[in-house]
Amino acid sequence: MMDYSGKNVLVAGSARSGEAASALLKEQGAIVIMKNISDKLEEEYDIIVQSPGIPLELVENAAPYVIGEFELGTQFYKGSFLAITGTNGKTTTTMLLHHILSFDLNLYGKVNIAGNIGVPLTSLKYEKFPCVVEASSFQLESIKTFKPKIAAVLNISEDHLDRHKTMENYIKAKERIFENQTEEDILILNYKDEICLNMSKKAKSKIIFFNNGEELLFDKEKLKLQGKHNIENVLAATAMAKAFGVTDEVIREAIHSFIPPEHRLEYVKTINGTKFYNDSKATNPNSTMHALNSLKGSITLIAGGRLKDTDYRELIPYFTNVKTIIVYGEGTDYLSEIWSDYKVIKADFNEIVKQALKEDCENVLFSPACASFDLFKDFEERGKAFKSLINLRR
Repeated sequence: MMDYSGKNVLVAGSARSGEAASALLKEQGAIVIMKNISDKLEEEYDIIVQSPGIPLELVENAAPYVIGEFELGTQFYKGSFLAITGTNGKTTTTMLLHHILSFDLNLYGKVNIAGNIGVPLTSLKYEKFPCVVEASSFQLESIKTFKPKIAAVLNISEDHLDRHKTMENYIKAKERIFENQTEEDILILNYKDEICLNMSKKAKSKIIFFNNGEELLFDKEKLKLQGKHNIENVLAATAMAKAFGVTDEVIREAIHSFIPPEHRLEYVKTINGTKFYNDSKATNPNSTMHALNSLKGSITLIAGGRLKDTDYRELIPYFTNVKTIIVYGEGTDYLSEIWSDYKVIKADFNEIVKQALKEDCENVLFSPACASFDLFKDFEERGKAFKSLINLRR
């Protein structure tokens, strides 16, 4: 492990992860400067710790030793890691696996949860309990020693190309989750995802596939999660829990009792016979595809926000039950143009629920397929704003 004592360390980024990293480094005797950066740095520090929101390319040549906050946290954590990555479903699967492992605390005493889910790994320093970790491509791109006992890649589709530039780079970042694993570790992969199948050829770890026709340990009718994609998330969490030694009985009971997180195909309310769903976490077209496939009956789709570097025409084959599309935000003109074969209505965000109620559909699906940063700080703030608009209606 690096000796941080007396070193000049820049913590690039001042959000929760930056603050937690700074606190840990100061405990180690480092001389810490914490600041946000937006331009490429020249070398002037001994060490740089990069927060996930700071592109690696801005800092990678500015110090002899550059790591991410995620990697820093792994160096001081004493327990085993169960790590999850993928384009979609990471948070749901991470929370479900944590719920399963925590269901019978006599097994482990305690189970931590950290990473991209909002808890900086550096805030859990020195703990020895198992830790379920959500790992984003931004966190994985700067690891050095991170070595999960069990890792899972849920799926891979086009996302974050504004950061990674190419799909090849994006996939390589995701693959880093298993690069330090050995034959004694386990890698869980989606059998029906071609990119995941290719990953199985590169790993040294023992491979276990999910979504390959395995017998279900749970009753679909008892699940509070909706949609085929969430069945895959449950299968992934099940495979990880079994690999960790949890019994079928505990897994089944835990899955049936799990309450889904907010903003992920979340049923909000029924108004005048129309069901409203908040899927604000859908920040890319692939997520919205899954949501559209999950609902039965006619749909008014609400989409918009800051466009990703992808072709939104790929959503069109999934519009089978979509009768009206309401678009808002920075992407309004582009989305209304490429989806012009459908009934498209442009609206201010504050009017989207009012407008949706004028349409005669069984479901209103708020699944933006875009980033939230044109109007909101993150998808959570966006989802809460949408729910507030619904709750103003009677």
